[in-house]
Amino acid sequence: MIKRSEDIIFNEDKSINEKALISCLKEHKESIARFTTLKDLYDGKHAILERSKTQTDLANNKLMINHAEYITDFATAYFMGNPIKYTFPEEETRTDDDSLLQAFRKANITQVDTELARDLSIFGIGIEYVYQDKEGNTKSTNLDPRTAFIVVDDTVEENTLLSVHRIKKRNENNEEIGEILKVITDNAVYTYEFKNDKLSLINEELNVFNEVPMIEYWNKVNQKGDFESVISLINAYNLLQSDRVNDKEQYVDSLLVLYGTLAGDNSEEKLKTARELKRLGLLELSEGDKVEYLSKTFHEADVELLKKSIIEDIHKISKVPNLTDENFAGNSSGVAMKYKLLGLEQLAQTKEEYYRIGLKERIKLYSNILNIKMISIDVDNIEMTFIRSLPVNELEVAQLITYLNNVVSQKTLLTLLPFVENVDNEIERVEEQKQNSIKLAQQSFGGYEIGQEDEE
Repeated sequence: MIKRSEDIIFNEDKSINEKALISCLKEHKESIARFTTLKDLYDGKHAILERSKTQTDLANNKLMINHAEYITDFATAYFMGNPIKYTFPEEETRTDDDSLLQAFRKANITQVDTELARDLSIFGIGIEYVYQDKEGNTKSTNLDPRTAFIVVDDTVEENTLLSVHRIKKRNENNEEIGEILKVITDNAVYTYEFKNDKLSLINEELNVFNEVPMIEYWNKVNQKGDFESVISLINAYNLLQSDRVNDKEQYVDSLLVLYGTLAGDNSEEKLKTARELKRLGLLELSEGDKVEYLSKTFHEADVELLKKSIIEDIHKISKVPNLTDENFAGNSSGVAMKYKLLGLEQLAQTKEEYYRIGLKERIKLYSNILNIKMISIDVDNIEMTFIRSLPVNELEVAQLITYLNNVVSQKTLLTLLPFVENVDNEIERVEEQKQNSIKLAQQSFGGYEIGQEDEE
């Protein structure tokens, strides 16, 4: 997100101030290096892989344990592992025929949400672009924050002024020769060529959404990724594990020390002797001579203690639990599991609050197109429910429902069951099953008509 005053971004005739746009492009370019570093960490391009040693005779193992990927994938699966549930006002009487949900299904919005949640975890922000495909269907896609950004005004409301999508322009040899910019305002879509810090307008067309169709989602208030705060710990862990293997290797390759005898008079003879010793596995010595290996002391317990400390800090700061930890052993109850995942739940709650802001913008953009088709959507009263991807102890839930029977309504109790997707349909099926049972009972008793007073 880049802030500019509205009267700076737009000229008096409401056209785009190209000098201000170029300054926004330069500001966005400054953040690309950070985004690239975070993406490289997620992809496994860690600092340890670039390490080199000047002495060729020393071991230089490079072990990369990708905690960044683990943290992002775990946090994303917990937060967005299940599709978001939308509840409409007056759901039983509304007549829009699920038009919004149908549009979401055509747009594969569940996949878009998953990719956006992953970008939030990696970059700290996610960019959604809403567009019309060739068949006139409204679609969504997530854009790499390195290639897209929005510009907002400098008021407290931070109203979106325009969005920019940067597309690399390449020649037939795949060499970069400039950029194509898609700049979208409330009313128009402008296509520019950006080369040598100069803008050239190529095309201009109408924006059918009547507002900027690009949404920026935040991971949290400081827009930091989930593993960004533990990068130094991740590098330290990789270094420690690599050096452990180096120490082991160098411990095996210890120096052989001969007392009272020589392996040879020159380097060539010594090398020949070393090869023969390795081949035969036998050494003949005179009386009084001896041989031993010279090696450094290896304190495995101290290294293991340091490793455990770093691991604990990584999971504590990132709020993503270590499932191999002994605290997760055994069959824990639902309450116990929630306490173990308390930090992750707090992280997910923060993500959820910021994600809701973006979802409202998405629904508004989709409803703008539906309004053109004379389909009215009550945008403000749609409820969004996020369902955590968490193992459920169904036995505990069943016991809870039994305890609350005749205390809480049947509809409320059925919402507690994770395998019941549509509560109203389930109630209808239960009632239908009850009526079928009554008919079977009537037939068993010779067609006796059971009245409502006798149903019990």
